[in-house]
Amino acid sequence: MKNRTKYWAGISTLTLATAAGCSTGQGPAKGAADAPVVESSHGEGEGEGHEDGHGEGEGEGEGHEEGHGEGEGEGEGEGHEEGHGEGEGHGEGEGHGEGEGHGEGEGEGAVHADLSHDDLAYLTQLALMRGHLQVGLELYQAGHFAEARTHMKHPEHELYAAIAPALSDRGVASFAPQLNDLSAAAEKQASYEVVKAAYDRVQQAISLSESGVAASNSKPAEKMKLAAAVVREAANEYAIAVVDGQLKNAHEYQDALGFTGVALVLVEGMTPSSESTEAKTLLGTAVKSLWPGLIPPSTLKTEAGQLHGLAAKLDLLAVALEG
Repeated sequence: MKNRTKYWAGISTLTLATAAGCSTGQGPAKGAADAPVVESSHGEGEGEGHEDGHGEGEGEGEGHEEGHGEGEGEGEGEGHEEGHGEGEGHGEGEGHGEGEGHGEGEGEGAVHADLSHDDLAYLTQLALMRGHLQVGLELYQAGHFAEARTHMKHPEHELYAAIAPALSDRGVASFAPQLNDLSAAAEKQASYEVVKAAYDRVQQAISLSESGVAASNSKPAEKMKLAAAVVREAANEYAIAVVDGQLKNAHEYQDALGFTGVALVLVEGMTPSSESTEAKTLLGTAVKSLWPGLIPPSTLKTEAGQLHGLAAKLDLLAVALEG
């Protein structure tokens, strides 16, 4: 309970400008989108970067549709579009990954979309970065430095590679330097104040990047669709984290928490309506029931299906807002 309280104390201060940046209708900020040195688009852990985002090593996952990864990763996946976890071979085989990584595939749907022209996919990718960084900061503040570093490195080494070309195409500035600075500060185990300052600079840079979309994305229905997309990714991560009531991957459990927290902040920033109020209640309830704390227990009575159901409800609320 203490950890969860601390998490929301932190996330309440998150400057989530997915809505604010879009609603201003401002033109995109100019700048080059130079990516940091990255290895892949997805699949956290060590390995060679491939376009489909799978590294090299040992591990197994479920439901790979494209390619096969040999990446170091841990955790089970449940039929995600591009596959979670890594594995030798492909097709539908279930197994447990082994290694140091975390067999991830956040935003794979977004990554394989045309981020230069698909606003929802682009904003989803940025929101996932926010989720990683937010939960990483909370872990850092709580003294869980090793865990925090993995979350703070992921956007730099994994997600940024996919979005860098879109930043250039949309005429918005690169935020690779800010990501690098944050990752370096966490790696050196700098003071929380130093890390928080670097984190704030990344958040401001992401906010500028969110201005590179059409003004129509400021509409409530579009914001609700974004919240649904982010929660759907949270469900994918939770499916890896919790299997048959057993914790299999703490990192993915934390990812899912960060993503859902970002979705909650997003709907909290919407113009008040019956739909936004319902969404806020649904998301708040989900956080309390699916995440007992930042550091997960070994057993949970929750499952990813609850988040998939929540994403579907948010989609319906988006339809209602369009009407």
